[in-house]
Amino acid sequence: MEAHPVPPEVFQELEYPFLLKVPEHADLFLRMHSCLWGVPQNFDPLFVLEKREISFEQISDQEQFDIIYMDAFAPTAQPQFWENPFIQQLYNALKQGGILTTYCAKGSFKRALKEAGFSVVAVPGPPGKREMTTAYKA
Repeated sequence: MEAHPVPPEVFQELEYPFLLKVPEHADLFLRMHSCLWGVPQNFDPLFVLEKREISFEQISDQEQFDIIYMDAFAPTAQPQFWENPFIQQLYNALKQGGILTTYCAKGSFKRALKEAGFSVVAVPGPPGKREMTTAYKA
């Protein structure tokens, strides 16, 4: 879900696969960013991507997703996306056994995840970030 998609002229110039030292994935990166919106795309038998040009508030899916990568702005900038009832919407959108993962490790966010029914685990973060949060729908 993305309310304000990155335009092609920007994602084409990012060259993330080269910055991340995985140039062999450059084609996949461009295909993922340039595929049609609202149409499921099969990238692999185990990976189907459907991009939706909608805001988070419009999520109404029930048990549709295996994984949600939560990449909203920080809780201080967009608090409504890091607390209930929104977290409950995400829980409802995940299939049983689904995973929500995010860079946010704020205590109040983790408590909201638990309140919604998630099992919460702190995991090591990337360079420069002490930890991340992974939550499971049991």
